[in-house]
Amino acid sequence: MWDKTRYIPHTFIILNSKESCVEGCATDIFVMKKIFLLLVLLITALASHAELWTPVGQVQWTDGILGCQDSRWNTSWTVSVERSNSRSGVFRLQPYANFRPSTSPEYKYNNVYVYLHVEDTEKVYIEYYSFYYRSNSYTGSYHVYQRCVENGFDSQYYGKVSNNTTVEFPIGAFAVDDLSSSAPRTSPTSDAKYSSRVHKIVFPEGVLDYKPVVDTWVNIGKGLWEDPWFTMDDAKYKGDINVEKSVQRPDVYRFKPYESIGFDYYAYVHTENQNKVYLEPYKATGSSGQDYVFTQLCEENEKSQNLYGKIENGKITILSQYFEVTYGTNTGILPSGQNCVITLPSGYNDPIEEDSGVFMGIVSFNDKITNKPIASLDENNKDKFMSFVDDLQMGNATLLYYAVDQAIDALKVPSYPNNLSNAVLVTFTDGLDQGSLAMKPEYRTSKGYAAYLAEKISGTKIQENQLQAYSIGLKSGDVADDELFMLNLESLASSSENALSVNNIAEVQQELANIYDNLNRQTTKRVVSIAVPMMSHGDTYRFTLDRTTDNVADSKMWIEGVFSIDDMSLTNLTYHGMTSASGSKVVAERDGVYLKFTFNDCRDSEGNVLTIEKDDIDQWTYIASRDVWQHNVENDKDGKINIEDIKSSAAIMFALDCSSSLGDLFPVLKETAKSFIDRLAGGNGDFGAIEGVEDDEFTADDPNAEPVYYNLQGMRINNPGPGLYICQKGSKVTKVLIK
Repeated sequence: MWDKTRYIPHTFIILNSKESCVEGCATDIFVMKKIFLLLVLLITALASHAELWTPVGQVQWTDGILGCQDSRWNTSWTVSVERSNSRSGVFRLQPYANFRPSTSPEYKYNNVYVYLHVEDTEKVYIEYYSFYYRSNSYTGSYHVYQRCVENGFDSQYYGKVSNNTTVEFPIGAFAVDDLSSSAPRTSPTSDAKYSSRVHKIVFPEGVLDYKPVVDTWVNIGKGLWEDPWFTMDDAKYKGDINVEKSVQRPDVYRFKPYESIGFDYYAYVHTENQNKVYLEPYKATGSSGQDYVFTQLCEENEKSQNLYGKIENGKITILSQYFEVTYGTNTGILPSGQNCVITLPSGYNDPIEEDSGVFMGIVSFNDKITNKPIASLDENNKDKFMSFVDDLQMGNATLLYYAVDQAIDALKVPSYPNNLSNAVLVTFTDGLDQGSLAMKPEYRTSKGYAAYLAEKISGTKIQENQLQAYSIGLKSGDVADDELFMLNLESLASSSENALSVNNIAEVQQELANIYDNLNRQTTKRVVSIAVPMMSHGDTYRFTLDRTTDNVADSKMWIEGVFSIDDMSLTNLTYHGMTSASGSKVVAERDGVYLKFTFNDCRDSEGNVLTIEKDDIDQWTYIASRDVWQHNVENDKDGKINIEDIKSSAAIMFALDCSSSLGDLFPVLKETAKSFIDRLAGGNGDFGAIEGVEDDEFTADDPNAEPVYYNLQGMRINNPGPGLYICQKGSKVTKVLIK
């Protein structure tokens, strides 16, 4: 850890402050710097979850909210708006920070943030907010509630987007309290008034169309961060950094500036133009909850200046005075002389191949929807997905249709890698929908909503990939309408073969394993390259692929074609017992006396990735004059045959039923879900995150909890004998060995 007593920040210039600063406040500034330093140094692990915001211009705010309390608010003004860097479609703004509804000086406000959700363009909503005001001698607080489900109402007063720029909220969408207390509230009073005008927010062109880039990152080695502000032992702070490079944006890098002292937060640097290098705003959160944002002054960060750094031979230099730091109402410019220097690893600009990636999101549902946004899934971050599943709780109701509706929309949001080849939706449910019509009453009946979803699934493409939807139904005991249950499964699947009715958790596990295997088949392409000496024009050649060495007629799997010396190709290709995406003609790559023929996406007769080894491949030449095949016994299998797999990317949404009807099966279902996640991340799927094996007695969070046992297939066992089981005690689930 840093020795906080020896770590000193440089002085900076206060540009804006809530209180005026005169010459005599130098001591106060020094104290403030010290406090700031201590807060920065006390950054906790929560900093990694601190939300960053990017300025995206100004909106026209036409107020239709507060006029019901004071008609002077019935006017329009411009407000700066920011977009969340981590939550697609979420914006924030401070409409009351610098605006008064009239020329009268009587009003004074605070700078409360208003959070706007445009994830669904048909269901736009604003989170509850309140703000203090003072008018003449009266002090009060406005409390604003949009009347929608997300804010705890049964009402469906949502805003809608038109022309890709304008959000309009209907009359009556907001309830407004005018109270003396500023304490947060959960619901309006009986004296609340309701908005009597349309509330409208007009965005700049393209802002609402923004889709975040889903990056795949590749570690390229060690670099060095030299801080633009901090010193240690009177010397400039330096720290080693692990540098990652974006596959999708190869001139964008990320690293954790203070990783060497244990702070877990990324900074992103752009080098698309070597003379206009910039850092995205990076933020720290102090122990008091105060946010500190460092912003380079350039137009990419929505600043009026154009102050950039440069990169030369892998070394980035950005002048320290090009940075602004903001905390609370204070804004400061860093002093000159202590520049930001980032040294990238050698080979930083070497091209990287677009690697495969799995991008996953989760939607859980009961009487509410809980989302884990789509993000890259791999061995390094799978624990985040596992933890999300661990934290899920059962609840009443079953917002099945609405969850699937939301899941499809979520799949459409990110920009995926160019090699995306699959988009998959997997829905698990144990029953019928209960409650979705409250969210979408326009569909009137369950069958109406189900029909809409069937049409939506069939019409959805993700980067030109047709959505593959699977539904897995484990019918609970309270389901009496078998017809509707099966209708649900068929409506939520992209084909009848993908509508899967199961009898127990073990079958759920098996179907998820089958889905994984099918996905793996579709995203893995086996490429076989065979190099042979120069061939004779017009002769027929055959490659056998099943270790046939004595008699070519014994082969059940082969590739055959006629050689043309004109373009060094095998033509009139036929495939027996297997297929290849290379088609009827393959042109060779010449390497001296050798010709290398490459056969892409080789599969067996059932469409599975072809199982093959180098020793399985032999070359034969047809001798027409004798009607025999001649075996090339000099075929160099180790040096001239290559077999490799090329992986493409996949996007997966998992809609998971968490209704209370699951009962005792719920903990095992969660482990089943984690097993599926583990396999997608590259693991073996050995019952998800259950680690190790306990003796039959183990410590639980509730020592009085009765143990519940399941076999490894997920079926409950009331009287377990000796063997290995899944045991739940309280909220703890683990493997146990009964001796």
